[in-house]
Amino acid sequence: MKYLEHWFNNLERPFNNSVKKDDAGRTVYFPWSYLGKGRIIESAATEVRMRKAVKIYNFLWMVLALAFGVFFQDKSRLLILAMPAMWLLFHFVSRSILAGCPVSAEKLTLREHNTAVAKNFNEVALFLFLLVALVFTGVCIWALSASISTQTARLDKAIVFFGIFFFGLVSANLAYILRLKE
Repeated sequence: MKYLEHWFNNLERPFNNSVKKDDAGRTVYFPWSYLGKGRIIESAATEVRMRKAVKIYNFLWMVLALAFGVFFQDKSRLLILAMPAMWLLFHFVSRSILAGCPVSAEKLTLREHNTAVAKNFNEVALFLFLLVALVFTGVCIWALSASISTQTARLDKAIVFFGIFFFGLVSANLAYILRLKE
């Protein structure tokens, strides 16, 4: 049971990667990481609620990925529809939790985010993430080569191109984060 609790607590690491202190020492949380504005979290209760929401959101992503990987392999196109739906869910949930929190003038840079990721994960975990991202990139490249010689729908090819682009970027970023650990 303790292992399960520890594992579930790891789901809040994306929250930790998107938090910093401003010049006044206040906690600033960036729900969309370095892509969006930060909110000043003034109460411990708000931070606890947001951490819990991040955990649940990440758990739902894992359940969704497993469901598509195990049960709905032939309906992978639905995953493309699920992605924006999940992002909208996170947007509205985080917006409601952070409604009373003022917007910060602080910005979170990609380097700050990557430094936090390097701090919050050990080398083994980061290397395994990199390995998985490289495997996914390879699978997408293989799927593209297989789709060229067959009658494959344009949407399927677009999904594969997106996968190559996305997992290629993730791989490059993880390699960079691993270099920050040195």
